Amino acid sequence: MFTKKDTRGDSPSHDNEKSSRKYEGFEKEFTEKQQFYYYLYVVCPSIELIDIFWKMYQENKYQENLKYHNLISPFKSHPCGNDCIFHPIAGFIDPDIFLEYYKPRENYLTSIQFIGHPDFICQYSRSKDILEESIYYFDTLINEPKIKVTILKKVKILEMVIQYLSKRKFSLSIEQIMRYLLSFFNMYKDMKVLHAHSLAVDCNFELCRFE
Repeated sequence: MFTKKDTRGDSPSHDNEKSSRKYEGFEKEFTEKQQFYYYLYVVCPSIELIDIFWKMYQENKYQENLKYHNLISPFKSHPCGNDCIFHPIAGFIDPDIFLEYYKPRENYLTSIQFIGHPDFICQYSRSKDILEESIYYFDTLINEPKIKVTILKKVKILEMVIQYLSKRKFSLSIEQIMRYLLSFFNMYKDMKVLHAHSLAVDCNFELCRFE
């Protein structure tokens, strides 16, 4: 029998050592090409043939990706042909086809505008209750110092705003909510509008009243 200090026969310690090596980065996962060669070599131990199969696989994959992006791309001619009264814009984009492509993605692109702005979505250093004590609440928000937040936090704040508006008694759709928030955003960007304020949370990450 081994003593307590002698652990040469302790198999779990070897397993722990292997797992620690893996997490420390000594073992790396195979790339797509390495996996392809590894599994195919078991069936067909010929590097020359596997090279050919890899090239065929890559060509087929690229063709499938190209077909998919051509299918969803707005860069298409009008179904009526070159004699159509609708002239293409920007080289090869037809307005009707482009709008059909753009409409389902409009809300995502609008959200990117909100999140990409430096301080339209931000955080305040004081709590919501303290801010709402002022009778000039919105004037207080305008003069309140803004704390920049990360992109992930901006996404969370925007989700909180959308959830708040969707639960109101008016039962607004997501398209109506995004258009409503876009009007806030346009006013905030306009330097002539003096009382435009941010979408923000307080120091406890609670949504502040914005309307």
